[in-house]
Amino acid sequence: MTRLDSLSARLRAADPERWRAVMIAPAETQEALAALHLWTFEVAQIPWSVAEPTLAAMRLQWHRDRLSELAAGEPAPRHELFEPLAPRLKDGSASLDLFLNHLAARERDLDPTPPQDLDELRLYLEDTGGAPFRLAARMLAPGLAPEVEAAAGEAGFAKGAARWIAALPHLAARGRVAAPNAGEAARILRGESTPEVLLVARGLAEEALTRLEAARRVKPGAALPAFLPAVTAEAALRTAARPGFDPFREALGPSEFRSRLLNLRAVLFGRW
Repeated sequence: MTRLDSLSARLRAADPERWRAVMIAPAETQEALAALHLWTFEVAQIPWSVAEPTLAAMRLQWHRDRLSELAAGEPAPRHELFEPLAPRLKDGSASLDLFLNHLAARERDLDPTPPQDLDELRLYLEDTGGAPFRLAARMLAPGLAPEVEAAAGEAGFAKGAARWIAALPHLAARGRVAAPNAGEAARILRGESTPEVLLVARGLAEEALTRLEAARRVKPGAALPAFLPAVTAEAALRTAARPGFDPFREALGPSEFRSRLLNLRAVLFGRW
């Protein structure tokens, strides 16, 4: 089994949407893209899979140190994810700053307190959702136009917002109140919404839809596979923006079959 085979199998199990995006990318970019998506999946699990916050912070710091070394041109460690990323970090096609911003946002997951306000939540979603999309776009299209990279970031923000809204009840089950100005915490932790949470979720969905629509006005060109994981975001966000929608009672997002159709349409017409 080649390294790409191994990465592909892992990514398909972890995130079928991103796996489909990698599979239609040019062959020479697939290994690095799969490694990028698996890396984001791996670091997203650290705050939740390591019981002791200090140990989780140490693991995130380990990633930060390795990425900084690779960007400085040091040899890659024998690691299935870092080896494909090393040349991209060394030549700058994968921005170290975007990786570090993503890690800083994941470090925020170690803090059980809610975001202070919507601005803090927006920054979190830009760094957890937008940064990986921007990195993927840069890997796919060297010399990427700034407006295309910005559009990728907006697409990633929209996808991240949809996932954040869908995750609210799951975070509550873990003892987390994830929304700013969320109202009665005890009620949320019992698995019930509050008027304040519904207001935040609906407002975020509406904002994410606006940003998604603006991103779609930009032609992605060779960076199209970076945008494909966001093809299902619109349906989820429109549901979340609907009056009366309650993420604690209703599921978000299209079916797996619908997701495949949306990906196929994007590939066939070059528009996501």
